[in-house]
Amino acid sequence: MDPKKIDISGLLSSKRRIQFFVPRYQRGYDWKGGDQVAKLFEDIQECIKSENNNLYLGTMIFDVSNEKDGRIEIIDGQQRLTTLIISLIACRNFIKNNSGHPSFNGKESKLLIGVNSHISTSNALGDDNKLQLIASDTIKQVFNAICDEDWDGNFKFDIKLPKNNRHTLRKQINKIRPVYNEAMRSIVEFCGKSNPGKIRDLLEQIYLQTYIIKIDITDKSEAFEIFERTNARGKDLEVADLLKNYIFLSKQHQSEEIAERWDIIAEFAGSSMLRMLKFFYVSRKGSSSTRDLYKKITKYARDFDEMDEFLDELEEFASFYYSFYSNNKNDFSAMLHEEYNFNKTETVEIEIWRTVGALRYFGINQTTPLIFSALKCFYRSDAKYREFLSFLRFLEGYHFINNKVCSRIGNEVEKPYARFSKEFYNSESFTETFSKFIDEMKEQIASLSEFTEKFGEITYDGSDQPALIRYIFDRLLNEGVKDDRVQFFDYYALKNKKQSKYTVEHVLPQSRIKETTSSEASNYERIGNLFILSNQINSAIGDKPFDKKIEFLKNPQKVKKSKIKHVPDYVKDFIAKHENIESWNEDYVQKRVQTLAKDTYQMMKGRFQY
Repeated sequence: MDPKKIDISGLLSSKRRIQFFVPRYQRGYDWKGGDQVAKLFEDIQECIKSENNNLYLGTMIFDVSNEKDGRIEIIDGQQRLTTLIISLIACRNFIKNNSGHPSFNGKESKLLIGVNSHISTSNALGDDNKLQLIASDTIKQVFNAICDEDWDGNFKFDIKLPKNNRHTLRKQINKIRPVYNEAMRSIVEFCGKSNPGKIRDLLEQIYLQTYIIKIDITDKSEAFEIFERTNARGKDLEVADLLKNYIFLSKQHQSEEIAERWDIIAEFAGSSMLRMLKFFYVSRKGSSSTRDLYKKITKYARDFDEMDEFLDELEEFASFYYSFYSNNKNDFSAMLHEEYNFNKTETVEIEIWRTVGALRYFGINQTTPLIFSALKCFYRSDAKYREFLSFLRFLEGYHFINNKVCSRIGNEVEKPYARFSKEFYNSESFTETFSKFIDEMKEQIASLSEFTEKFGEITYDGSDQPALIRYIFDRLLNEGVKDDRVQFFDYYALKNKKQSKYTVEHVLPQSRIKETTSSEASNYERIGNLFILSNQINSAIGDKPFDKKIEFLKNPQKVKKSKIKHVPDYVKDFIAKHENIESWNEDYVQKRVQTLAKDTYQMMKGRFQY
């Protein structure tokens, strides 16, 4: 290993007729035109203006073990090298578009020859043309097309692809075109309309004053160690890339198979690869900082006799992760049924997506590895289905009280959840571990007084409040109901912006609230003055006063032109409880707040058993 300072002209020398190539295991090309490319050209222009015009683009690492065959593998640097070549293609088209302008002094042809020699090379006879770079598969066909010296800047290509792969061409264009357009925009801005020949200064800066530190490696394990050391810890793509490289380098003879498996894992993880990898580790080994994640996860991988076994586990967790965070309510219960033989009765399925949806609604992600580990433990043990559902319901109650209502920070559970994730993962008894978990976590639940105070602050105002109120009444009105439950709240419908069939009703109507004082009005917006009705019933009773609403709901069929023929049982229960009060006033609303708070707290904390 001998690091060398080298300028771009030296790196892309046409004399050696070497092709750089991007191995399949690396992530695709993903530089953005408005971000990285714009910044690159800003730096280039600043260097041209500066007395010290050297521009350093960092370290690039290459595996030169096959250099004698004319191929050099890029270990680190494909994003920068690809962008430089696309930028040179933009320079080439700018020169062609302005050919004949006096500012070139008749040297356009020489400039074009120089640019083309940095994009592709040919032998002494001018044939056997080779591209300097074999680009990532994610842009390869379009990249090859724009490298052709006859390409005119038009992104309409006659590239033959199978029908089921034609969308790939659009994706490639969408990756390259913004980069090319930003490079061209920057070139035009630098040269101006009156002096296109100024591009010579730009090319001189790129060729001779822009440099990298080039590290050549002949042993892949050594290459990986360097790549690992030269990447900062803790960034999403870097942790994922390091792990991906580690896996590929351990299974070089199966690179195609590994690439396919990694693609599946990456698709499951989506845009949150770092979080998925962290949760994967936590589900098995407990807590890890993001900074230490790569070191710990590869140490875990080394415990397996075969890398395939590690990949099996990673893929299993990624599938779980995808299902858990899917916005399709059936995906999680379907995964439980297919992967873990979970009983898929309609009642059980509804309770699964209801509780998981509630946890998603609360925004507490720390439950994810814990639920996975508990699921693995449950699958191995002889526990009953209702025990696993009770586990989910306990988590729901805990986080509703502590986080959704009392606004405690979610990361207060990070350490105990990580510890119990490890314990569940290694336990043979779900029942015993769940009992131990409850004993510890119950001590952390907010008190009734703290909950009641915060619960009393829940009002109708605010974008999230109607959904929260529907959730609370969903839990209260369906307590103990397993079959034929009324669905007042559905997280997945909310997430997918589907209109609910139920609405929040002001018992003292909003038209009357406007007639009260400001302090009274604020009290009437609290949950004590609220209830849930179907949209149809809500529309029928309108803004009637309390006594008229009760009268209508008791006998809707007696009201002329009423379309309401049936009043559900939960509404009848509300009528029976409140029809004989003297007045639905501020004091009564306040008492109802206290009652609802106590009932909700006791149910969510103590009555979680399914």
